[in-house]
Amino acid sequence: MPLLDATRAPPKHYYADNLCTLIRRVLTLYADILQPAELAIANDILGFDLEAQRLIARLVTRKGNFFRRATLDYPEITDVDTTLQSLVRYGFVDFGNREDLQSIVNLFAKPSLVHSFRRVNRGLPKPDFIHAVLETYSPDEIVARLQRIDDWIALNIRETFDLLSFLFFGSRYVDISSFVVRDLGLIQYESYKLSRETRLFSDRPTLDRLLQIHTLHEWLHESREELQINEVDEIVEQTTIRAKNRVVERSRCRLINDLGRFFERKNERSRAIECYRSSTLGDARERLVRLYVKQNRQPHAESLLEKMRWEPWTAVEREFATTFRKRTDENQFARVDEIRVDELDDLPIEQTAITQLEADQSRVWHLENAFPCMLFGLAYWDWIFADVTGAFVNEFQSAPLDLYWDSFLRQREAVCIDPTKATASVSEAILTRYREKQGIANQLVHWNAISYDTLHCIVDSLGEQNIRQLLSVFKQDIRQMSSGFPDLTVIRSSGEVEFIEVKGPTDRLQLNQRIWLRRLNECGIGCAILRIRLNS
Repeated sequence: MPLLDATRAPPKHYYADNLCTLIRRVLTLYADILQPAELAIANDILGFDLEAQRLIARLVTRKGNFFRRATLDYPEITDVDTTLQSLVRYGFVDFGNREDLQSIVNLFAKPSLVHSFRRVNRGLPKPDFIHAVLETYSPDEIVARLQRIDDWIALNIRETFDLLSFLFFGSRYVDISSFVVRDLGLIQYESYKLSRETRLFSDRPTLDRLLQIHTLHEWLHESREELQINEVDEIVEQTTIRAKNRVVERSRCRLINDLGRFFERKNERSRAIECYRSSTLGDARERLVRLYVKQNRQPHAESLLEKMRWEPWTAVEREFATTFRKRTDENQFARVDEIRVDELDDLPIEQTAITQLEADQSRVWHLENAFPCMLFGLAYWDWIFADVTGAFVNEFQSAPLDLYWDSFLRQREAVCIDPTKATASVSEAILTRYREKQGIANQLVHWNAISYDTLHCIVDSLGEQNIRQLLSVFKQDIRQMSSGFPDLTVIRSSGEVEFIEVKGPTDRLQLNQRIWLRRLNECGIGCAILRIRLNS
């Protein structure tokens, strides 16, 4: 049964329990790489009385570092003022902090500010009003006037809590609210191993290196319009050395690719080339080819294109190297059929196609990417949730951190059996896995998109060989092949399965759609483009 009920308040110690769970897990996995001050904060929280744990849990889950006293009343805390004083003694919070006056002034509603700072034009928007207050009044005067309205506290452990949260979740984009989603019963997660042996960071220098890259990346995005070439050169100098840790290396490559794009926008092509040459990720080699062409370095461009054709990093690279500077027609990828209509109604064009196909006694489903993703997610379930170093860092993951990395399969081939090479029926394994795992979160499997009966029908009609071929295509580039699959899955009256991409009168095939159609054709799996055209 779910721990929480959306119609009732959570248990009094619920949020504090979540915070303590987070801290205990981090201490279990990473105590050896935490600094003494970080360890002290973590252990202090675990040793707090119930009221202090409840209040600090509330504070760290709010945004920002400053909070008005009037906003700190919580039903599970009986004496907020006494508890605040306890946190002050530990140095976790303090009163009257004025280090960031702009953020502090912003805590107060505009009517209160207008009443307290009457020398400022009340008609200004709040951001401009605050700016004017900071320009018109001295810091001491601002603090004194605000304290007449309400007091405020500053949270002094935000940086340490963010570090602990990052170590627990392995991401800056997931937070402690994940506990609530799970405990409401909205998501059910798979069970997998979490241990020191498979933790994400083996030592503190690796962690610090990743945090440094994140900081540099944020600085680049926030200041790119004001940055000078020499400032960006300094970032490049800090990111040219490749990292041994897979997570750090991917983050470094994402940053170096963004640096290359910055230099391209500044028409600094040689600098951009140096960036892309040190990257092993994304569209770096495609950008290199285009830059070589712009610099009239044709031999370099042709040599790199040859490498991309024979040893592509991704499916996109393969398609780019195959079609660069070549005319591509739709019929290169699949048979092109047409449906003629007098006018386009408000229905999606896919529905127009479905109506026509069903009139020919075909069975049709508008599944798009949900179908190949589900096939792979079910067939490779054991691979997705295998015990691999750095893959799982908390219990709220619907996929390993490296699912979309080119090393995903290599990291597991020694401990998992490839279903496309197994003697047992992969089709039956997929259907069995659907029945056993239905409802458990898997990033590739959208349970509501395809019912068991629908999947059974399509898998039976496709046949074992075609299923294996689809999986073989998908696993070559999981990220890329998760998109671009034809719109419609069709079983003709003859029993033949065909995948159809539907296009309006002026729609063009996207790159990811071209890739899938090309690969389906290469495998001999039926596919077509169905173009809806207007009668002239």
